[in-house]
Amino acid sequence: MLKSFSPLLWTRLVLMSCKLNRGLNLNRTVLPFFPLQRSALIDLTTDRLSFFHSSTTSYSETTPPAKRKLLSKGEKEQLSKQLANNQDMKEIILGVLLGDGCIALHGKGARLQFMQKDREFIEDLYSKFELVGIVGGGPKPWSYTHKLSGNTHSAYQLKTFTLPFFLDLHTEWYKQVNGKFIKILPYNIGEWLTPKALAYFIACDGTYNKLRGCIHLCTDSFTLDEVNLLRSVLLERFGIESTINLANRVQYRIRIPKDQVLKLQALIKNIIPLSMAYRIGILSLE
Repeated sequence: MLKSFSPLLWTRLVLMSCKLNRGLNLNRTVLPFFPLQRSALIDLTTDRLSFFHSSTTSYSETTPPAKRKLLSKGEKEQLSKQLANNQDMKEIILGVLLGDGCIALHGKGARLQFMQKDREFIEDLYSKFELVGIVGGGPKPWSYTHKLSGNTHSAYQLKTFTLPFFLDLHTEWYKQVNGKFIKILPYNIGEWLTPKALAYFIACDGTYNKLRGCIHLCTDSFTLDEVNLLRSVLLERFGIESTINLANRVQYRIRIPKDQVLKLQALIKNIIPLSMAYRIGILSLE
């Protein structure tokens, strides 16, 4: 009998049930009987069924988000104080921000967001964040369509709680341009960059060129001056020389040449997550 219901009728029944019992687990008890299209989402806050159509880059959750714990204002302040005193975690967060990570304003706070295709790496990152209590739900699978190529890709997204700690970081890592916040490289990055931060930066956004034996750091979102600042820090702090590669005519990437790769490997091979060691040209650390 369930199969004879139309999708819209079944949706109305789902929403009526939700009004009666907000604790109903839709994923396990209801939705398996309702084969929605990929682009269909139920908005339980407005009791509407929404269908999204886009010809540009689009994102869609492939699984429902995990239930997130709600933190009180006091808990958020306490977590922020703990983070400020946790040097190990601050270095990891710095590396993530140099790479694919971003700080998103959310309500009156801010949170760290990160998307990565390597599942093992993002789960490892989640486990570290979970230990210090800054995440609720785990990584969520996402699919997205590139607006130029039309190709569909899969990735995993991780979000932290909104915390005053990340709001403070937002003021250091972002500036407002034409009403939009643009990520920048902090002027005092040389005081913060450590081998661990560099390792997580490369884990997030580094590539190893097997043919030429060099490593590229995808600093596409930074200006030429910012990229040169980062290069100077690599040289002054770690003695690593580098050059600049032009990407897409308007973006700049740091290239670590073959004769500098061994120096970089020695610096971070025991720090970089095992699953990402291939990004510095090491296939196995065992």
